[in-house]
Amino acid sequence: MRIDENIHVLSITDSRNVQHLAVTICSLLINKAPESRVCLHVLHDDLTRVNQMRLELIAEQYGAEIRFHRWEEMTDLHAGDVNPDLKAAYRKLSIPSLPSLLSVSRAIYLDSDIVVTGDISTLWATDLAGRVIGAVRDFRGAGRRKELNLPAGWPYFNAGVLLIDMDQWRGRGITEKAWAFIRRYPDKLLHHDQDALNAVLQAEWLELPVGWNCHTDRITRKQAMAGLPAIIHFAGESKPWHYDNDHPFQGEYYRYLRMTGWRSYEPEKNRSLVMKRFRKRLKKQLFPTAAYSWLTKLKSMLTEKADRKEWF
Repeated sequence: MRIDENIHVLSITDSRNVQHLAVTICSLLINKAPESRVCLHVLHDDLTRVNQMRLELIAEQYGAEIRFHRWEEMTDLHAGDVNPDLKAAYRKLSIPSLPSLLSVSRAIYLDSDIVVTGDISTLWATDLAGRVIGAVRDFRGAGRRKELNLPAGWPYFNAGVLLIDMDQWRGRGITEKAWAFIRRYPDKLLHHDQDALNAVLQAEWLELPVGWNCHTDRITRKQAMAGLPAIIHFAGESKPWHYDNDHPFQGEYYRYLRMTGWRSYEPEKNRSLVMKRFRKRLKKQLFPTAAYSWLTKLKSMLTEKADRKEWF
């Protein structure tokens, strides 16, 4: 497979999350190799021209190209009979099918709650060995195997960072297979597109080092001594822009935020929101179905802590 000399980076955002995507883009461009050429693809519904210009300024400052793609350019045929409130949660599945992206043969997908501290070109150069995607294992998903019809002991990946062979994805009909699974097992999908992709890809994904998607705030002492992971993913309900967040790498978010058009942002000290998030976390641990999920995560946490030593 020919790898385009441009590093294509895909992200999905909206007016509520564009500030956080700005941090992702800024950190990625600052830390890339100087000779790397990056083409950013921002998929959105409602970005104002002002916000687009703010992102364009970041890209221009670091010599990158940026393209904006509106979802309306695709009819979303696969999502026709899905709950309208959930359609946005599955949009990632349709990215390779967007008409404006059909010429892209390889891409890196990044969620918009990410800080990139390493050189993205190293991830880009990873040999997928014929697999459709490269991803980092998510030990918190160990309890999802039965629901997703995965073999015992089969790894589960986090879909917040993906190295994608777009040609293989299209050729193997991954979008169609994922939507078929969604329609057949709608009640099994706790993590929406992530669950669907784990169910249909199985042996078709390559496991990447955890440093390419540090999606937990539980950092081992040895990892902390090794420095920052290449990609910090603020997965979960508590985000670094929340007043009550205590993520060990929270400062990295604000470091890059100060270099964007949203530099004046300060987290709102809203006690009611803090209590709302606390009650939500508590509820998940008290109710029977949620308690099972929490115990599974606890078991996975212990396994993960014993297993993880370094980022790479």
